[in-house]
Amino acid sequence: MSDQNREIGNVRIRGRGILMGLRLKLAGAGTAVAAMVGLLTFAAPADAAGGGCFPRTGGGFAIGVCSSDNGITVFGDIYIDKLGFTGSSCYVTYQIRDWTTSSWVGNSSGRQACGLGHYPNVAAGKVAGHMYQNRARVYVNGTKVFEGDSYYTT
Repeated sequence: MSDQNREIGNVRIRGRGILMGLRLKLAGAGTAVAAMVGLLTFAAPADAAGGGCFPRTGGGFAIGVCSSDNGITVFGDIYIDKLGFTGSSCYVTYQIRDWTTSSWVGNSSGRQACGLGHYPNVAAGKVAGHMYQNRARVYVNGTKVFEGDSYYTT
């Protein structure tokens, strides 16, 4: 075959059609890659508005204090990654604070026994334009030994 005529698979392309075909294939591949990168890097609504987990340490404890939202509700949860001294009584509490109104909102976790792992969400209704944070506290033998806040979510 001459340089002007090429056969790719069962398709015969003449002359510059090869370059055009490759350009179209590359352009299509580039669009697909760009779309995939966009999907992979698109922030979840909570991350786009702030939020996330903030690794905090204090009193021998290492705790990820987290906040997020879905546009309607603000959520707070925690991950205890390391326990400090737990004494004869150790519990953790966490709740969401609306910094715009300087008030605690939604439900509180109540007292939960200290242990490693994930502690489930507390939730509060979200008001547009308000800033929220989740605050965790650890008490050992009745004394607060840890306090840490999540990143803000707005």
